[in-house]
Amino acid sequence: MFLTITLNPATDCSLRVHQRISPGGVHDIKSERRFPGGKGINVARVLAGNGAAVKAGGLLGHDDAEAYVSFLKDEGVSADFFEVAHPVRRNLMFVDDEGQEMKFNRPGFVEMDYDADALHRYLWPLIDQAECICLCGSLPSRFPASAYVPIIAHCKSKNKLCVVDTSGPALRAAVEAGADVIKPNRRELGELCGQTLVNDADLVAAAKQLTTSCLATIVSDGAQGAYFVTPDRATQVITPSVAVVDSSGAGDTLLGQFVADAFIDGQLVITDRVIARAVAAGTVSTLKTGVRPLDPEHVQKLADQVRLRNV
Repeated sequence: MFLTITLNPATDCSLRVHQRISPGGVHDIKSERRFPGGKGINVARVLAGNGAAVKAGGLLGHDDAEAYVSFLKDEGVSADFFEVAHPVRRNLMFVDDEGQEMKFNRPGFVEMDYDADALHRYLWPLIDQAECICLCGSLPSRFPASAYVPIIAHCKSKNKLCVVDTSGPALRAAVEAGADVIKPNRRELGELCGQTLVNDADLVAAAKQLTTSCLATIVSDGAQGAYFVTPDRATQVITPSVAVVDSSGAGDTLLGQFVADAFIDGQLVITDRVIARAVAAGTVSTLKTGVRPLDPEHVQKLADQVRLRNV
């Protein structure tokens, strides 16, 4: 079973506007969509869409629990959240008809203190049930950057594969703790390595440095595609140009598809097919707005069109 852990979920509010988004402009909203979000929630949905047994866990406000659990049940995901007496944050994204986007992510659980003992008492039984654990997203406001570290240590002590998708100091701590798979974007990778990644060679070199201590580093690079770096290979993936409608959650979709295809019998098996399908899934997810299940045929069709290049 797969387990995704989202400690800082968000209700995503997508607002479509008439005018082209511009700083200082006045934008009239023509439609609004709200749906349960958070990186681990998105990854769990993709795993379930691939027929995998998956449970979504993490922190969730009492008032939001019913909506999240019902939503996930409809997606084929079982849920086991640690409910807290604090509301889930609301994030905003504005999108215009040209595909321009502007995102505003609020901090989460700003009044909740970090209670490591309570969190671990809740998490350890869940982790023990799973074979692959995905720690996804940012941390609540008052949590230390090291909050993922004991969770990773517990996963490693139980021989569980641990995938981490976060950023900033939390990502640095996760790398040092021995996360098996990480997924920074180009900017996050540069921050992690303390350098500006001027070109592709810089990016690949930085990713290779990290991969001496983990099984795989996946670097998402927006419309430019993605890079998959393991101890014995570095692959750039270039996708066909598409008309992006909404890019929110594309990186989560990429990661969910990657884990669904690569995790086989307790091992991570990374092939050209796994890489191509992961990037194709992330790309397909950008073609519609809001919560959207993937069309497997569309994913495979696009996967057949992507270009892989050893770098």
